[in-house]
Amino acid sequence: IPFDDKDETLEDIVLREIEARNLEIGTGVCIYYPGFALRIAKIKNNVITRVEVIRSIKKK
Repeated sequence: IPFDDKDETLEDIVLREIEARNLEIGTGVCIYYPGFALRIAKIKNNVITRVEVIRSIKKK
């Protein structure tokens, strides 16, 4: 997962990417990277409380 600072949380990374990509925060929003995606699975009181990592599985 690309990050700028070793002290960044997963929430920090997801929020930065949402802002950079001009997306609206909400449950179900996905941030795509090569080989995987991060999906906001749950938000409570405007705080991201669960993020799913979705891996890309390629058949050989």
